[in-house]
Amino acid sequence: MGSRVVKRAYRYRCYPTNEQTVGMDAGITSLVTLSTGEKIANPRHERCDRKRLALAQRRLARTQKGPANRPRPVRR
Repeated sequence: MGSRVVKRAYRYRCYPTNEQTVGMDAGITSLVTLSTGEKIANPRHERCDRKRLALAQRRLARTQKGPANRPRPVRR
């Protein structure tokens, strides 16, 4: 077989460095609170919501499109 050559060109952007320091505090209601006031949410709540959504989607997928009971899972 013949030889193959792959060439790629990249452009890098140099961003200015930020010398600002930020303090972090682990909390109960939010996962992390920064000294700038930004709060990072706890991912456990999001995980629970994703499980609930997946269950609802599975229930909806099992219903037939024609019957009158189909709107019930859609409302939930």
